[in-house]
Amino acid sequence: TYPRHHKNLNLQAINPLLYGLVLRFLQNTWRDDNIIIHADVVLANEGICFMGHVTSYSHIFVEALRYGAATQPRGRSARYGYIAGRTAVEIQWIFKIELDYDRDHQLSKTVAVVRRFITSDRVPAFPWDLRAVDLGVQVWHANILGNMEAIDAELLSGQLIFIPITVHGSDYWVTVAHNHDGTEVDMEVTDD
Repeated sequence: TYPRHHKNLNLQAINPLLYGLVLRFLQNTWRDDNIIIHADVVLANEGICFMGHVTSYSHIFVEALRYGAATQPRGRSARYGYIAGRTAVEIQWIFKIELDYDRDHQLSKTVAVVRRFITSDRVPAFPWDLRAVDLGVQVWHANILGNMEAIDAELLSGQLIFIPITVHGSDYWVTVAHNHDGTEVDMEVTDD
């Protein structure tokens, strides 16, 4: 669900790279339905022209959990979450996009622009590592995020507890899965 307050934005005016990212996401989302989405007004009679007009929200609720946008003051407190199980992300933007086509039809999609947390083999071992999967604990490099990517907001899969720590002069982020209403889905464990 959406909050009452929102902003109407033009992504082309804010950031052309952000516009391109969202355009590619929309193109990939509806490709299987043979819906052509493009950025060129000249091609208006061939598919749908996405000019970059979006509705921006500070936060949304997905399955009764609140997720916020780091770029909005009202969303900052809920800007961290999981996608695809337990891949931690910082949510940068939340957009609702509505596109008219065929005179009486409308496409609608809620998009979250996220940046994934980064980990590597250089993260030191911690006392909880043997039970990390059961506890829902992961350690990431602090202040290092992946490139922005646009995802369907419905893929936001859980909230996390965010704990910044310093170990031997290096900064890390610890995340703990935060489940409010029951048992989490079991995570697949491999012996890699």
